[in-house]
Amino acid sequence: MLAETVSQVQQIRDLLECVWPAAVATAKQPFHSRTWLDAMSVVLGCTDGDPARLRRLGPARFEAAVRREVVARQGKRPCRQIVRLLFVAAADPWGVTAHRPGALELTRLLLDGFRDTQHRLGETEARMVAVLDELQLTELVC
Repeated sequence: MLAETVSQVQQIRDLLECVWPAAVATAKQPFHSRTWLDAMSVVLGCTDGDPARLRRLGPARFEAAVRREVVARQGKRPCRQIVRLLFVAAADPWGVTAHRPGALELTRLLLDGFRDTQHRLGETEARMVAVLDELQLTELVC
C-alpha cells in the first residue's frame, strides 16, 4: 500500500506539473494537506478539465464548496490561504493547456485512488495497533 501511495502521488504531481504547475505550488506539502486534497477534488469535479471555469464560481462559492467537501470527509474547516491560492491558480495560463483536460481527468481518478489507499492504510494501522494492544506490546513498540 505504501508503494501504491507513493506511485499515485508521483503520478499526480507529474501530471499537474506538466499541465497546471500553479496548483502544486499552492501548498508546501499538498499531499499532506486535507484542504488541498479536498479543494482539488472540488476543482477536478466541477471544471471539466478547465480550471479557468472555476473563476465563474467566484471565490466565495468555491470556498463554500471546499468547506462542504472538508466537512463531508470529517474535517473541521479548510485552510483559507490554500483555498484562495488555488482559486488564483485557476487563472494561471502556464502548462501544456492542450493536454490539460485529459491530464486533469486522469488526476481526478488518481486522486480518488490515493484517498482510497490512504483510507485502507489507516484501517491497517488501526488493526496493527489493536493487535499490539492485545499482546500488550504497544508500550514496548512505542
